Amino acid sequence: MTFGPDPSTPPVPRSRARLILIHVVFGGAFAAALALIFGFAVMQLWNHLMPQIVGARAVSYWQAVGLLVLTRLLVGSFSHGGSHHGHGRESRGTGHSWREYDAWWKGSGKSSFRGTSEGEEKGGQPGL
Repeated sequence: MTFGPDPSTPPVPRSRARLILIHVVFGGAFAAALALIFGFAVMQLWNHLMPQIVGARAVSYWQAVGLLVLTRLLVGSFSHGGSHHGHGRESRGTGHSWREYDAWWKGSGKSSFRGTSEGEEKGGQPGL
């Protein structure tokens, strides 16, 4: 007598919809936990530092979460996998920009730099 599924029948694959639902539920729970932790951290930092440094009032948890969201909107974005400042995935690990820079430096960059710095030493304006 055996217990469990019959070894002669193939296992039933999980449906894709069920897998997506599991990821959404656990992803949402993880995001909520991170929001709780980061909101609490911002609130504690603000309430311990800002009143003593600049005389600002203490903030509540929801005001701290609002500050976190406002800072994210003003300074960065909520996107994943790259920056909007030219440091995205396409240049990561390839080294193309450094190779191009090295080639330029060896070709005309070094002489241009020397010419500019010599002009500054003689009392002239840079770049002229």
